Amino acid sequence: MKLIGFIVALLGSSCIVVCANAREVISCKSPDGKFALRHVHEEKQPYAGDTAIIEVATGKTVAPLDSNWSIGQLKLLWSRDSQRVSYFADNSHSTENGGYSTRVFFRNGSAFNEIKLPELPSPQLPPKAASTESDAHTTRRVEPMEWLKTGDLILESEVLNDAWGRAASKITVGFDPENRASIRSVEHEKVSIVDYFLLLPANRFEGPPSVWLRHTRTGGHAYLCEAEPREKNIDEKLRWRRSAGFI
Repeated sequence: MKLIGFIVALLGSSCIVVCANAREVISCKSPDGKFALRHVHEEKQPYAGDTAIIEVATGKTVAPLDSNWSIGQLKLLWSRDSQRVSYFADNSHSTENGGYSTRVFFRNGSAFNEIKLPELPSPQLPPKAASTESDAHTTRRVEPMEWLKTGDLILESEVLNDAWGRAASKITVGFDPENRASIRSVEHEKVSIVDYFLLLPANRFEGPPSVWLRHTRTGGHAYLCEAEPREKNIDEKLRWRRSAGFI
């Protein structure tokens, strides 16, 4: 009995160590409720952790996504029938120029296989981008925005540069019955008040305007599937500036 009590106490103390040094977050459930995103990370800097798609009923990992990385932003965006899913992550820690990328998977029973995306065209850069000689940091982002009823996926491709501003386009990607992806259309985004805001002098803020834009878009959330729709915080007019506290 003493031995059993010792083992129980040992297991209990081990659980306390794990719980004290790691945190598990489950979010972004599929529409049918069978799958979700799980991120387990340390509770101390650099907060490194692992991200995967799991089966909700069993907790089993069905698709490992990222391992031993410091979380930035995460989004798991599901198609309406739960048969395809797009994974968006801040991978700026592991890319040469920094950026945010998207991967797409299709469901095969309880497994997920990655779909190779076609080469996505870069947004049309403004003329001042070519004439500006600057070491300003450039960020590239490809984010899934919406799965359509047709099963097509809308991506936003964006380039941000602290010297000349922003360029972006909406790309619609379609999938055939064999899950081969192709580009259906590309729409260049028009200049808006967001572009003018990004050109404001950085010394007027505590950080570059691009950082404030990112915070406003996400509302400070790391798990974007839990955040309010971006349109509530940024409408290319004035309300987004009020939500960020600028006016």
